[in-house]
Amino acid sequence: VVGRALVARGRANEAAARFAAALQDFTTADEAARRAGDRRLHMVVLRELAGDVPVALGAPPADGEPLLRACLEIAESLGDRGMAADVLGRLTVLRCSALDFADARVLASRALAAGTAADDPRALARGLDAVKTAAAYLGLPREVGPVVAELEPLLRRLGDLWTLQWAVFESCVVPLAAGDDAGALARIDAAVEICRVSGFTPYEAFFVAHRGWVHRLSGRPDDALEEGARAVDLAAAHGHTWWATAAAALHAGTLLARGERQSAVALLRPAARTADVPGAEAYLLRCLAPLAEATGDPDVRDRADALLRAVRVPEGCAWLLGADVHGSLVRAWRAAGRPGRAAEIAGAF
Repeated sequence: VVGRALVARGRANEAAARFAAALQDFTTADEAARRAGDRRLHMVVLRELAGDVPVALGAPPADGEPLLRACLEIAESLGDRGMAADVLGRLTVLRCSALDFADARVLASRALAAGTAADDPRALARGLDAVKTAAAYLGLPREVGPVVAELEPLLRRLGDLWTLQWAVFESCVVPLAAGDDAGALARIDAAVEICRVSGFTPYEAFFVAHRGWVHRLSGRPDDALEEGARAVDLAAAHGHTWWATAAAALHAGTLLARGERQSAVALLRPAARTADVPGAEAYLLRCLAPLAEATGDPDVRDRADALLRAVRVPEGCAWLLGADVHGSLVRAWRAAGRPGRAAEIAGAF
């Protein structure tokens, strides 16, 4: 009973951005589960310990994968397909963070199969969410649209606002792909409103940062600058490492487009140091690529290029939400007198 109470309090602390307190609750809950010999509670706690709380505190995302594998083993031994779908969905997210979108697609398919087999709406939602995540990062609107059309009303019926905010946000790739920036902004705005209602306000910075990105892509540099700066401030207030580095990288892209190189570098250097941990390669590359463009530093450029070469995508796909990365490295290689490599990157994208 103590362990279950600590899990509930830990989740509340996470929502309130009290990440250190949440981690302490989950750690103590795991000790209680082990003392009681409660495998199901241990499974639940492992899932929490591989969630956003340690990452928010700067732990390498890769540290969560062994915990998730152990959690999945328990779930499968207990016949808990719902937890299996949830774990596979989280592994999908971590594979995207590690730039392995090919494996993410495989894991997402497994999550959906487990969620469908569970004959439980929450499990189905976890499976659909995993498929949506992998498809969104690859910019596949024809897949994202139908999945979100099924997922969004399901999440609303379940009252799952935490997952709903992500489904609504990532559905912005559908209007964005059609050149409908107003529609994309409307979806992001809806995600922000859900975020505020849910209480998980640390996530707002990530959504606002992408508002600035859409404004930049749509040729509204002043709006992009305003939203990007707001996202950086929001991220600093909440202290979540993933969202802070993403906000810095996206805003730096706007600063570079305006010729404000030193301001961009001032954001990117600390963000790159924060993101330089195993399993956060997507966040690190988002920082290193514009930093290479801004500084011309060959070491930074070469490391960013090596990360880009390591990206794994399914046949015929590209990391479309990494468009800034490709653009920055194209410009960095051109400036270095290597138009061949620049053309190669542009062609692959």
